[in-house]
Amino acid sequence: MSSRVVLAVWMVVVAACSATACSTPAPADGTRSAGVLDTAALRTTLQARLASVMGYVAGKQVDSLANAFTDDAVWIDGASGKATTGRTAIAGVFTAMTEPLENMTTEAAVVDHLVVVDSVTAVTFGHVQARFRLRGAPAPVHMFESTVDHWVKGADGTWRIRYESNGQVLLPN
Repeated sequence: MSSRVVLAVWMVVVAACSATACSTPAPADGTRSAGVLDTAALRTTLQARLASVMGYVAGKQVDSLANAFTDDAVWIDGASGKATTGRTAIAGVFTAMTEPLENMTTEAAVVDHLVVVDSVTAVTFGHVQARFRLRGAPAPVHMFESTVDHWVKGADGTWRIRYESNGQVLLPN
């Protein structure tokens, strides 16, 4: 990965963290900065959410996949660099992406690093590994993907992705 790409990713993460700290409204119950957050439990929760996202892709469960994102989420396709904004638009991209998928097995979905901004905002750096086969393809493909996710905790207590950028490497099986 070139130094320009690494610098650009870091600038996006810093901007997301900075903007979030200033612009994310506190919950009505005032719990934004109250108490001590159990970061180990949060890491476990977000890692489980990341794994569930991969399961939704494998199962072509586009509605569940889209619900893992906030209404105003931004998803950046690591292959094309194209940004898609909004849960509905993201669902459309995932519908097109999963349509030719014959099968997929997730081998890993890991949060490598967690940055807690406050009790309702976090950023994760992670990676996923999966094998998948597209309909009509002669062999499966092994996917390695790094992810940077900006998570927010909704009023319903569910952590959702507000911003995701990923980078993929696809290798023949």
